Amino acid sequence: MQSAAERFRVTKIMLSMRTLLILTLVAKDSWLS
Repeated sequence: MQSAAERFRVTKIMLSMRTLLILTLVAKDSWLS
């Protein structure tokens, strides 16, 4: 079984990656317009 700390770290990584993806898309959008 995974510890709570491990699960929290994975969740944090996934959230930061999703945030980076959104920021990249927004930046691309503003560059194109």
